[in-house]
Amino acid sequence: MSGGEVTSNGASNMQAAGADDAPKEEVLIRMARPKLRSVDESQFTPLVVPIGPYHPRAPGCSSQLPEEKKQHAADKVLRPGHMKRAKTMDELNKLLAKAKACYPDLSARNSRLLENQNRQEFVQMLLHDGCYVLSFLVDYKSASDEAGSGPGPGPGPVVMREENWVMRDTLFLLENQVPWFVLEKLHHCIVGNEDRSVLEDLSLCVRSLLKDRLHTSGRPRRLPASASDDVPSTLLHLVHAYFMPTEKCRTKKEHLVLDVASEPQSNPAQGATRSPSRSLHRIIRRCCPPQLRARRSSSTSTAAQGETVVVEESPPDITEEVPPTAAQGNTVVQPRVPSPRRRMGRWRRATEYCRYGNVKLKRLHLADDDGEADSVLDVSLQGRTLLMPCLLIDSATWTLLRNLMALEERMDRRPVTAYCVFMSQLAGKAEDVELLQRAGVVQHFLGNDGEVVNGFADLCREVVLDVDSPDENYLNPNWNKLQELCQSKWNNFRGFFREIHCDNDVHFFAFVGAVLLFLFQLAQVMLAGFSLHNKQPK
Repeated sequence: MSGGEVTSNGASNMQAAGADDAPKEEVLIRMARPKLRSVDESQFTPLVVPIGPYHPRAPGCSSQLPEEKKQHAADKVLRPGHMKRAKTMDELNKLLAKAKACYPDLSARNSRLLENQNRQEFVQMLLHDGCYVLSFLVDYKSASDEAGSGPGPGPGPVVMREENWVMRDTLFLLENQVPWFVLEKLHHCIVGNEDRSVLEDLSLCVRSLLKDRLHTSGRPRRLPASASDDVPSTLLHLVHAYFMPTEKCRTKKEHLVLDVASEPQSNPAQGATRSPSRSLHRIIRRCCPPQLRARRSSSTSTAAQGETVVVEESPPDITEEVPPTAAQGNTVVQPRVPSPRRRMGRWRRATEYCRYGNVKLKRLHLADDDGEADSVLDVSLQGRTLLMPCLLIDSATWTLLRNLMALEERMDRRPVTAYCVFMSQLAGKAEDVELLQRAGVVQHFLGNDGEVVNGFADLCREVVLDVDSPDENYLNPNWNKLQELCQSKWNNFRGFFREIHCDNDVHFFAFVGAVLLFLFQLAQVMLAGFSLHNKQPK
């Protein structure tokens, strides 16, 4: 989706695809991985409205009620017997083969729809489901108002009473989706304007819904690069685009890979007698701050000649190719040696970062104009301050994050998965959740803090993530910086001191009062000593 911006004037149109066009990998609507799904199948199952062929019936309601609502939504935007409805059916018949190919796991769930005699049933499903989703997200005008201002964002009157449940089923579920090109074709048939993209109208509503849930700001976002013709593949893909962290919070390749043997040597003999330990010591003194030189020089092993030394603690994802060296007139080509990288460990708990690293937690605000962050994933570390937007936690939060992680399993970048792993280990105990709430970075509506801990623990079960890869784990550099803070003895002392004496206002004022009392007593003793000394006979 390079260059595609979700604004009123920056949406890109997708060309109508023929029936013989095969969908790309990004357009495929797959079911969640079986092991990931088995942790809690209810997080991938619609409760009110089944959309698509994977879930023909929602377990929470009768089989007829959702279909009646879908048909009512289709009749509202496309009147039965109208020429517009017949044209829409013809357009969907052209997209039938491509739409079926978007559901590769259909044979395991509802193979009946793959049969040729059920062709009309599949088209009817696309019509009803697509119109229902569009009616929920876009307030279409009646036929007499079509010449007016056009559609607007916001949930329509069809599903107002069940808005929260419908939002969960239509936006947040991986397996409950309609292909984007079907929604776009239906949108064009409803409004009768091929130049007006569905991305313009749907993005406004999705942005508003995510802002109300404190997940993203209300500002327009530029969609990440993709091969899907500058449009999302599904509504969940659009939600994922708004969750992407901003560029300033993503992994920056600031690591420094230095090759001791790559320095130009005018005299090979002189280069052979150069001490590798002296070269390593010079590199460390050049790149490290003074307070870390002694510790790093003692913990870093001595590099042999020709060995690559990684100075920055961020794990590099590229390697330096060692240039050829000349020896006695013959050119010796050295192979490309992968540079070592620091292995990432577990995140510490929030209380441990404050206790051992003297780290402060500060909330970033999400706002339309002057907000400090655009997404709840905009986590950054500035000095000893960990900046985090507030995460709103309720029963739908686990469903949304779980489905976004399932969507990311077929992506190169996995920021939502990295964020969930980070939060699940940061909030390891109830005291950590309490600390995060006091800092304003977590706001939950569950029964107690223990339920939040259990929710985060279950959230990352059966989740696979390469934490050492900066492409998959955008928070990798922050772990290295926080680890350095926790290994500092001075930060250990300050963190313990602040936890004991300054963890709240009462302790702080009590500590200040004790210090002042001690100073007054010390001054009294000194004055008494001086007075006694002056009274002694000379």
